[in-house]
Amino acid sequence: MTTRTSLRTKLTAVISGLVLGILTIVALIVFPFFENHFRNSIRSHQEAVVHAVAQEIDIKIATIQGFLNSLVELADLDDFRTAEAAQKFLEAHNDNLNLFDNSLLVYSPDGTIIAMNPHDASVVGRNFSDRAYYRNTVETGYPYISKPFVSRQQHGHKILLFTHPVFDRQHRLIAILAGSIDLARPNALGALLDIRIGHSGHLILTTSDGERILHTDFEQPSHAIAHVEEEKILLGGGQPTDLLVARHPLTRAAWTLTAIYPTREALAPFRQGRLYFLGLMLIAGLLSLLAVRLLVNQLSWPVMRLTRYAEGFMANPDSAEPFPEPPSRKDELGRLHLVFRAMFGQVRENANALKTQLAFQKTLIDTIPHPIFYKDSEGVYLGGNTAFESYIGRRIEDLIGKSVYDIAPPDLAEIYHQADLDLFAEKGTQTYESQILYADGTLHDVIFAKRVFFDADGEVAGLLGTILDITDRKQAELALKRSEALLHLVLNHSGNGIVALDAERRVIYWNDYLLKLFPFPPELLQDGPKIDDLIRFACRQGIYPPDQEEELILRRIRDLATCTTRQAIETPRLDGVVLEADATPLPDGGHILVFYDITEHKRAEQRLQNALDEAEASRDHIASIIRSIGDGLLVTDSDDRLAILNHIAGDMLHLSADEAIGRDAAGIFSYTPLAEHMQQVFAIPAGASLHNDVEIYHDAPSRILQARSLVMQSSDGFKRGVVTTLIDVTRERELDRMKNEFISTAAHELRTPLTAILGYAELLLYPKEFGPFNDSEQGDFLQEIHDKGIILEQIIDDLLDISRIEQGKSLLLEKEEINLAAMLQKILTAWRVRSRTHTFRLTCDDAVKHPRAFDPHKMTQVFENLLSNAVKYSPQGGEIRVVAQALETQLQIVIEDEGIGMTPSQLERIFEKFYRADQSNTAVGGLGLGMSIVKTIIEAHGGKIIVESELDHGTRIRIDFPLT
Repeated sequence: MTTRTSLRTKLTAVISGLVLGILTIVALIVFPFFENHFRNSIRSHQEAVVHAVAQEIDIKIATIQGFLNSLVELADLDDFRTAEAAQKFLEAHNDNLNLFDNSLLVYSPDGTIIAMNPHDASVVGRNFSDRAYYRNTVETGYPYISKPFVSRQQHGHKILLFTHPVFDRQHRLIAILAGSIDLARPNALGALLDIRIGHSGHLILTTSDGERILHTDFEQPSHAIAHVEEEKILLGGGQPTDLLVARHPLTRAAWTLTAIYPTREALAPFRQGRLYFLGLMLIAGLLSLLAVRLLVNQLSWPVMRLTRYAEGFMANPDSAEPFPEPPSRKDELGRLHLVFRAMFGQVRENANALKTQLAFQKTLIDTIPHPIFYKDSEGVYLGGNTAFESYIGRRIEDLIGKSVYDIAPPDLAEIYHQADLDLFAEKGTQTYESQILYADGTLHDVIFAKRVFFDADGEVAGLLGTILDITDRKQAELALKRSEALLHLVLNHSGNGIVALDAERRVIYWNDYLLKLFPFPPELLQDGPKIDDLIRFACRQGIYPPDQEEELILRRIRDLATCTTRQAIETPRLDGVVLEADATPLPDGGHILVFYDITEHKRAEQRLQNALDEAEASRDHIASIIRSIGDGLLVTDSDDRLAILNHIAGDMLHLSADEAIGRDAAGIFSYTPLAEHMQQVFAIPAGASLHNDVEIYHDAPSRILQARSLVMQSSDGFKRGVVTTLIDVTRERELDRMKNEFISTAAHELRTPLTAILGYAELLLYPKEFGPFNDSEQGDFLQEIHDKGIILEQIIDDLLDISRIEQGKSLLLEKEEINLAAMLQKILTAWRVRSRTHTFRLTCDDAVKHPRAFDPHKMTQVFENLLSNAVKYSPQGGEIRVVAQALETQLQIVIEDEGIGMTPSQLERIFEKFYRADQSNTAVGGLGLGMSIVKTIIEAHGGKIIVESELDHGTRIRIDFPLT
């Protein structure tokens, strides 16, 4: 009865356990899958929320910066020049304090707060130039967003400051407009974080170095968060709790928005459902246990009858009790009865056979030569084979649960243990040589071969090892001899010619393939010739040049003598075959030479080298073209990424090609003067072009670049990229400006004498209306008309001269012998009458009075221009000195004044056409052509002109003419 009950119980337990096991396996597989899926869904939602809020914060930051920019653009520059005007300007914008809830401020260029709304007397007038936001705004000239810092206002809260520089028309900083947000109170940015993730989740806005800016709960302390562990403790009531964290960086500022959601709360619905499912599994298990019990009782009674008969048979094999009849001869139990009936007859025979088999298996196990053992991940033995028992001298049952320190000497145990630790760390296989102490007390050199095995979770569960006694190397030596025979066979079929030489360079071995490469007679090789004889034979056979026989022998002797390591020797032949001899030295002084037929390889190598040379030449040609371009060159690809930036464009834009190439062009140019132009280019269709003038402020003075862009179009009409050239047109634009100014000035200069001529002519034409005039007055009128006509003639002469110069024509000189001293005296006499506020002094050597060949009209034009400039730019009067003297080789004329002088930059441009040194003085007339014409006339006479000047210290002009 006990047996029947035990069997039924076991069957019931097994089947019920199988059902519960299947359900458990299903649960173990399904629960992690659905939990992970549920977790990922929550995380995706969390990341979407963070992304959306981050975009809103970016928009809000852009709005705040745009508002400050709008205030600057709408304001008058005078609103920022005084504290009163700035305070009035801020108070006129009280309606904007809902955006900047702490204050609106105006800083002076030196960092002092000159205005504040709301007004705070404790702050206004204080200097904050030590603040990072002030320094960054001044240094970069761009708007800036500060890090959170403690305000010096009475409330002492942490605030956030947005700055915007204010420049005058000369791009000089006149003020900084700023708006601040109180981070300790609800604010415009904090309102965007008013989103709860579940019950306990929230949002945090931090800087790039982890300093907290905003929290869903704005009253949270504003401290630095180095890790999310702080939030784990805060949300866990003082104990760390697991969190789901999502982060998203902002694009408008170096901030990060972080969403934190306790995992416990996020997975609560799933875990509650899991408890319900486990309850259902328990109920299903109990029902299956009851059903299986009933079924086993119904099916097991025939087996019980058979069991009782078997027990009786085993107790008394000669018993005559008949077999019980099965319930049905056709079912499985009926066939089982028949099988048992036949089986019981063979029990004794099978028992004897079984004993024999067990003895055989035991013998087989005992004959396994290598000990085998296995340990857990802690290095504790789990078992081993019989050979291992012999090695340790203990039964396996006694070994289980022990470590190497229990069965080996301490020094060896430490080696074994360290090797196990290394294997567990590497998680692979391990082979090393060591020693073991056999049970008989002798040490044996062995090789350990071990490998880790893993559990269901992929973690290291233990190791399996074998021990190999190195005394078996004798068998390895026999195997080595067989390998040598096999090696000879392989060498003969290797496809390479092989020859071995002894220390005296005699042939001691060759393979069959060597005879395919060289037509050596076998009998020649069998005599053990020197390699010298083989080279002579090859030369006489026409393989190598016969006249180079001795040279080749000496070269090979030298190669072998210097060959201490493996080296390759290339040997071209007359028949076009190229062989490579791989020489390897032997310990006894000999060498092994392996000949490879590399003819096809060399041909392919030459073809490849030719192709590489052509490609390199093409690349160098393209690179040379790009380098030779005198203008800046930018090329972007179809994805608007910068592909080419030559060094000229890099210098113009202050960009490095190594850092810029491959990056998004919109991002690269976003803070350069090209930003607006590139935005327009990216918006135009394929095949279109665009050009704009762009002013660059990186250098002083500023430069004007003409940006010309063409959108490249593929054959199918799609955009392939953009080619942009940058041409420095600063000089051209300056010439345009100077020419425009010249036209205006020329019109004024022509109009002034012309107006006087017309006025006096009208007086003479209509004496009845304006007169009468006596003869003296009429003479004066005619003299004025004549004088103004002379001025017009001089202006027209200047224009005609400059026209000839512009056309590349030389001036027409009509030279004659003149007294230069007399000419100067005459001109100065006239100027003493014209300008009575100046003193004119002339000093001439007697040698200057000698007649010399000059064009009198042109020389008069030179001195008139120079004296006119001296008078015009000496508005307070003073002395004008003219010194003419003949030196050894040249005639020198110096004109000095005590006028306003010139700066070095003005002096550098003094001979430029249309340039006037003091353009701010509108009372000083002139077209800006005089000095250019003077220089041309003097050089046409073979002379040169040198101008020296210092601001507020007058000007000195020296003219040198050769005496020969």
